[in-house]
Amino acid sequence: MNAIPEMKTLRGKPLYALAQRLGINPIYLMQIRSGYRRASIPLAVRIQRETDGRIPARAIRPDFP
Repeated sequence: MNAIPEMKTLRGKPLYALAQRLGINPIYLMQIRSGYRRASIPLAVRIQRETDGRIPARAIRPDFP
């Protein structure tokens, strides 16, 4: 899998804060960011909502309908 360019700026406290708001482990979010793990479509939608669209679900899941 490929890294998600829109998530590259998520580091440190912002990444941990987003993970906390999403109710997921920060390590899991880092793995999604790096392309090591794949987020579910519902999680991709939640990330889009929590980031006010700065990280679109389609960037995380290109197969997003």
